[in-house]
Amino acid sequence: MVSQQSVTTNKVPCGFSGYTARLAAGTAVNHCTIIGHVNDIHSINERITEIATMPYIERKAEEAKALIEELTDEMATRTSIPLFDEYCRQNYLDNLLRGGYPLLLDNSTDQPFVYHVFSRKHGELEPLLGQVEVADHSSLRAFFQSSFTPGELIQHIIHDNIALKQTVETFVTEALKHSEQCYEADFGEGFWIDHWTYNMDLIESYLSIYPDKQEELLLATREYMYYDSPAWVQPRRNKCVQMKDGRIRQYGAVVESKEKEAQLHARDRDVHWVRTEHGSGEIYKSNLYEKLLSLAAIKLSTLDPEGLGIEMEAGKPGWNDSMNGLPGLFASGFSELCELQRLVRFLIHAQVKLSGDSVLRLPREVAKLIQQLKLAMEEYYHDSDEADYRDESKDYSFWSRISLFYYEAREFEVQEDDCGGKLVNIHSFERKDTPYFLEGPTRAMKVVGDIVNGQELYRQIRQSGLYDRKLGMYKVNESLAGQPFELGRSRAFTPGWLENESIFMHMEFKYLLECLRAGLYTEFFSDIKKAFPPFMDPEVYGRSTLENSSFIASIANPDASLHGTGYIARLSGSTAEFIHMWLWMMTGGQPFGYDHRGLSLRLEPKLPGWLFTATGELSFCFLGSCQVTYFNTDRKDTYAPECRVTQYVLYYVSGEKKTICQAVLDQKEAQDVRDRLISRIEVCLGT
Repeated sequence: MVSQQSVTTNKVPCGFSGYTARLAAGTAVNHCTIIGHVNDIHSINERITEIATMPYIERKAEEAKALIEELTDEMATRTSIPLFDEYCRQNYLDNLLRGGYPLLLDNSTDQPFVYHVFSRKHGELEPLLGQVEVADHSSLRAFFQSSFTPGELIQHIIHDNIALKQTVETFVTEALKHSEQCYEADFGEGFWIDHWTYNMDLIESYLSIYPDKQEELLLATREYMYYDSPAWVQPRRNKCVQMKDGRIRQYGAVVESKEKEAQLHARDRDVHWVRTEHGSGEIYKSNLYEKLLSLAAIKLSTLDPEGLGIEMEAGKPGWNDSMNGLPGLFASGFSELCELQRLVRFLIHAQVKLSGDSVLRLPREVAKLIQQLKLAMEEYYHDSDEADYRDESKDYSFWSRISLFYYEAREFEVQEDDCGGKLVNIHSFERKDTPYFLEGPTRAMKVVGDIVNGQELYRQIRQSGLYDRKLGMYKVNESLAGQPFELGRSRAFTPGWLENESIFMHMEFKYLLECLRAGLYTEFFSDIKKAFPPFMDPEVYGRSTLENSSFIASIANPDASLHGTGYIARLSGSTAEFIHMWLWMMTGGQPFGYDHRGLSLRLEPKLPGWLFTATGELSFCFLGSCQVTYFNTDRKDTYAPECRVTQYVLYYVSGEKKTICQAVLDQKEAQDVRDRLISRIEVCLGT
């Protein structure tokens, strides 16, 4: 291998090295690989005699280990299963490597900049616009003429050997004090129909800790901007086309404007945010409630022809990107309809709690759209069978299992455009149902009680082709055999592999999370013994059972030797779903409450008895620094009606100790916990 020519193009990057060594009996060779990034390889070569030594490498390995321990202490867990405890830490570590770890950067104000480190594609760093005066240093003066990140600033100082009169940390803080944080975005290649749905996850997570700040969150801050894109979705009359073989399809849905692009780049800052005066005025800003209301109106306007899903009218599908042919087939998703129901329900409930004198200011375009939607819905219900469409007892479990629909044009007119292309005016559609996908019931579980029965839906999923009876896991979809290849690249994948009928861990974890949130505790804890890696056979899983995989080969795969094996490890969205499950298991999901009496804290763990140690103890880290220990001497399932919190013992950072013999902590103690004045809580569980 050493003698071969090194080829670095069109190859998957790897870290192999080759050398020759002769070993005597009982001796060994240590081979160490260091992986990292530098702007200039010379900075490494200059220190090679220091770096390429065992003491240096061992010291850095210890530093890395200590850093990992420090970061993952925020999810420290102690149960009856040490492997599960380590799995919790690993998920936390992998999640921050995927989405970043937020730091508060001192800028000498009461609102420090939030900045993410350890982030990758889906956790972009936020640039800072520098306006720093630098005397007598042309290099730094030139650097501060454009946006920068703190890391780039430090690298620039090192690379240019700039001598500072203070420490690097002090200089960066001073630079931040004279800078303004800005957010940048660029149009990529289309608009996925599910990206908006994760807003509610963030809002619900925030309100589970700060329920007393709901009105402040929704109304007080008028700093929410709107993305000003050079691309937009064409009206239907311009994107419905007839193919040479007569098929009617929806292509060319998104177009970009050179004129708009020029207008955007003519701005000297804050390029991609909507402005008044047709783009030449001030940046238009809303509060969060107004923006969510605008979002709900836009999504309502994109219901499919039968009102069963949200249209894929912008060239991209939803979460399952490999179904990339669906937008061309006039497809829609029931999953996103459930998310719209969830959003509207939140807005209605929030409105009841808001101050009576609250005034909403909407863009004229949005206000007009809402009026038009109101008229359209009144006409729709007038022409429809009201008894059918307003029957609140109707169970939509059937639709939630299908998840995805696509439509064929049934009645239409064809016209030629100026270039000879054939545009189509469609008068009616015929719906086509796809096989079942797990995403539908997953999203439907979020609105249990509104349109579905959770227990019945779970039973139906277990009896469907979504359930892998051999592995005891849930597949991303049923068999696509016989379905048109136009659906997307999933159709071309081997069954049981990638996004075609495999155990796609991210979606399976989403489903399990919703089962937990829906109160299906017995079912959930039975399922995780098959679905969570620490409970798997490592010989079958094929990798460390501390890490997640992108997907697991299911029973649908023609190679039986692969069944249960995980592929593409670790940086999967399943880590975020597991952390969410962990929070619900440890606290009940909504630990803090708020009413006319003030803030309160109620810990309601949803834990099986078998997760408690032999002495009936289980502990976890709450709010990143407070160790909570549950005492459950009878090792009962804590979700059983007869098991409840009977006592809290609070240990303050100051040394004070306080015992509260009730199930709920009132305003004073709840506030102390949230303010991190309490370092340890002992919670007694009993009858």
